[in-house]
Amino acid sequence: MKKIHKIALVLAIILAIITGLTYTTFAVTGKITTETLRIRIKPTTDSKIVGMGDMGDSIEILGEEEGWYKVKYKGIEGYAYKDYIQTSEQIVPSTSPTVEEPITSEEPVVSEQPVETPVVTPEPSVEPTPEEPKEVSNPNPVITELGDTLNKDTSAYLLPNYTSVKIAELKQNEQVKIVTTLANWAKVESNSKEAWIPKTLLMKDVSQTSTEPVDEQPTTEEPQALNEAAYISSNTGVNLRQGPSTETEAIGRLTPRTKITIIAEENDWYKVTFNGQEGYVAKRLVTKGEPPAVTEDVSSRNASSRAAQAEVTPSTQTAPASASAVSAASIAQNYIGCSYVYGGSSPEGFDCSGFTSYCYAQAGIQLGRTTYAQATQGIAVSKSELQAGDLIVFRGTSHVGIYVGNGQFIHASNPSTGVVYDSINYGYWANQYQSARRF
Repeated sequence: MKKIHKIALVLAIILAIITGLTYTTFAVTGKITTETLRIRIKPTTDSKIVGMGDMGDSIEILGEEEGWYKVKYKGIEGYAYKDYIQTSEQIVPSTSPTVEEPITSEEPVVSEQPVETPVVTPEPSVEPTPEEPKEVSNPNPVITELGDTLNKDTSAYLLPNYTSVKIAELKQNEQVKIVTTLANWAKVESNSKEAWIPKTLLMKDVSQTSTEPVDEQPTTEEPQALNEAAYISSNTGVNLRQGPSTETEAIGRLTPRTKITIIAEENDWYKVTFNGQEGYVAKRLVTKGEPPAVTEDVSSRNASSRAAQAEVTPSTQTAPASASAVSAASIAQNYIGCSYVYGGSSPEGFDCSGFTSYCYAQAGIQLGRTTYAQATQGIAVSKSELQAGDLIVFRGTSHVGIYVGNGQFIHASNPSTGVVYDSINYGYWANQYQSARRF
């Protein structure tokens, strides 16, 4: 009987050790900072939505995983993007204490195997988050050496991606200490603070480049200025694109043998002009010189030219943005840097729909107070026809902003960044675009 009790005690102690080392829990309550928080079954934007949270509601945080919180809301467990949840305490995992009492028994027992305690570390993950721009390697790198002096002013980020929180502003010619590197990013130390910046800002002997994330742009070389006649040599025609990448928007279509002028060369792309319209075409689809003679008659050639011209001319079927809407876009730029405040609708603090309703109201356009109300006002307009002053609506009608031109919009983003510029063509918001309205 004593032997049975002893074995039972040993097994109970082993179970306590395994339990104490295996489970890590959080005990933090957060507050939802966006009007509609989507709770997903997995920590990706492609996974199924299992619930929706309302702004200002409390939400229990159970864990953290690569930019997402595991949460529990009204009995539903899932994952939510952490930028839209505010916490008043630092999230630190609390682990059950390990029983360290030595085990003694005359009977053979299961040997103790050390079990590593899972720890949430602040180091950035190698795996890219769903919102991070695709990383494209350069097969013919021009830059081979990192320096310790910045070649341009830049923001420094908490994690190595452009959607992370900005924690510092660094100046051109400022010297920093390189701590480590990861893909196209460098972790540096400045004023006793560590942060991540793009490697290109530390490259020696290169021209200064933009810190905007640009997909499939292999080098940081400035375009080479040219002025050469050329024509489209593809038999099927080509897309005229907004930037030197297949990921950028197609702004027109050029038919075979269309005559163009090359005005710059940028890696594997030509910047060209056709009938006053500028854009980019892949080099392999272009031949320099005059287009070859064809047997078609003059009227046919003129029709082909008119068709090509029509394909790169913006549509005029939708009425242009009103002067008041354009004024709202100008007004919005005056509030860059203002704070994000839940339910706020004044310069003392805005949320997303509070910001848009305030700016349009200053220009004489009255909108509803919520994203859902605003998304039904005005007239629908396609992404290719966007003009300054249009209202941008994002996926799930959960966020809004004001388009200001050149692929940029202004919005009250979140408590970490406040009112900022962002791009609808690159980064996180490019994948969230839903629709646009014109007033």
